[in-house]
Amino acid sequence: MDGFPPDFMGCSCYYSENETDFKAQQFIYVDSYQSKPAYISVDNKVIELGDDTEGYEVKFEITDSVQLDTELWHKEGTVTITDSTGAIVTRSIYGECGC
Repeated sequence: MDGFPPDFMGCSCYYSENETDFKAQQFIYVDSYQSKPAYISVDNKVIELGDDTEGYEVKFEITDSVQLDTELWHKEGTVTITDSTGAIVTRSIYGECGC
């Protein structure tokens, strides 16, 4: 997905697959601390994840976390997405969480 969804403001996490994509704001996952939904890109489709979203399970494994500022953290690791058919996709993540 290109950039941030229009309804996002404030504290959030936003991840790309690598540093180059991150700098170009080509995100694969974006969420807001204070509200739903979150958005994830799967097979070049943006999927909205909310309280009533069925069929997707998203798990993060953070392997590297560095505090950049009092309210900003750089994070790297993997995201594993399981859909309703049981298909599993694991992708690298590179991004930030903060306010």
